[in-house]
Amino acid sequence: KLGTEAVKIIEGFGKVLVDTCMVVAPIDEVASSTATNSGKAATYLPLDAFCGQKVLYRSTPML
Repeated sequence: KLGTEAVKIIEGFGKVLVDTCMVVAPIDEVASSTATNSGKAATYLPLDAFCGQKVLYRSTPML
């Protein structure tokens, strides 16, 4: 039951995408902003050469 409630909460805020490397994943086709705990992703995602994403960089508990 807890898992189902968590999924409903997450769905209310947006989409959750899983990939081996979000920097080269085609996420720009489904979203314009990304929340991440990855320093690498936070560095590269905003670059136009990659996804041009707006990035929220926080620790996992903060996200």
